[in-house]
Amino acid sequence: MMKYKIYVKRVLNNFSTLFYIYFMKIKALIIALAISLHVFADDTIKYVNNAASIGFGKSNISFLSPITYTTCAVGFTNQKTNVFPNKEKIFFYKTEMGLHANVNQNIMFDVSADALWGQYHTISYVPASAFNLYVGYAYWGDGGVYIKPDNINNVLYTHINNMAAMVIVASKHYRNMYFKNTFSMPLYGVYYGSSFSQNIPGIIEKENTIWEACKFGSFNINTQLSNNFTFDIRIKHKKTKCQTLRIEYSIEYAKLQLNNNVKQTVLHEFKFSTLINKSFYNHEF
Repeated sequence: MMKYKIYVKRVLNNFSTLFYIYFMKIKALIIALAISLHVFADDTIKYVNNAASIGFGKSNISFLSPITYTTCAVGFTNQKTNVFPNKEKIFFYKTEMGLHANVNQNIMFDVSADALWGQYHTISYVPASAFNLYVGYAYWGDGGVYIKPDNINNVLYTHINNMAAMVIVASKHYRNMYFKNTFSMPLYGVYYGSSFSQNIPGIIEKENTIWEACKFGSFNINTQLSNNFTFDIRIKHKKTKCQTLRIEYSIEYAKLQLNNNVKQTVLHEFKFSTLINKSFYNHEF
């Protein structure tokens, strides 16, 4: 009986020892997982910025007028950015209204919208001490309606572009400043543009359909380039807090050739915004 009690005691001691060892291993694993998740979260930066913009340029739509118009545009952009250690994800949409005037004091109006979703990956062979270089892809969609009230044949022109684009990004941090340049160019797309005497999509005087006006292609139909330079600066306020101001300058060029019409625009645009922290953005708002 005494031997049996000793045996049971040894079994219980061994079990308690094993349980303690496994408990400590599980505890260590949970702590390590929590630390790794925290480190991963610290490496993920999320922020949003809402920008007001003003732009100047030139535009010409041959269906509406053979004369080149001077353009003034105002807009609003909402952008969401996720920054990872080796890539960035971005989504933005922009709405814009423009006023166009020529030397004969004729005017046009336009309302347009742009949307871009992209993902860029780090090019590792570029030294990080120099700058960060990203190359990636994006969906780029834009559309617009142009109205020329004094035109007899064509009162308005519409276009819708859906494009797969290549994106090249270079960025650099320097003290409390951040510089970034983004170049975007569509490689392939599906384009729609109004036909002559077609004022509203789907309502056409000629015996056409909306799909007959739709073209596939890119460089031979639509040459579209966008280069955006971003400057961020962190400014202290209220002693312990900071906010980040963003100034952007972009130049956009587009030449859309559909249905014997040429729509050509050049726009220089300035945007002003503040960045709003979402998670682990060191420029606290």
